[in-house]
Amino acid sequence: MVKAETTSRSQKKEKGLPTDLKKLISLSPSLKEDKKTKKALLDALPDLTKEEEKKLRQTLQQELKDFKEIDQKYTQELEDLDNKYLVKIKDLEIVEKRKARVETETKERKEEEKEAEEMIKKLEEL
Repeated sequence: MVKAETTSRSQKKEKGLPTDLKKLISLSPSLKEDKKTKKALLDALPDLTKEEEKKLRQTLQQELKDFKEIDQKYTQELEDLDNKYLVKIKDLEIVEKRKARVETETKERKEEEKEAEEMIKKLEEL
């Protein structure tokens, strides 16, 4: 049995690495920055038994699934926050525009009142 396993491992080395496992390792978010561990896993692939390959495949597939779910959850939360703050920003812009308009109208009203008072004085002088 040991000889059969050794034979299958050497045959595996000749055939090459399982491409699905190579792909899963390259897609692994947890191994993205850890090139040393990624290389060690790739180097160890030819020596893995079918059961070890199966466990590694399941682990990597579960990791991708979990990260995808987390990404979807937080992407939605970020979109919600963006929308919430976009509304707040628009509200602030509206408030600022109103404030500027009130200031302009107040200034114009004061100028009109001043002009009216000057006209009244001129008329009184006549």
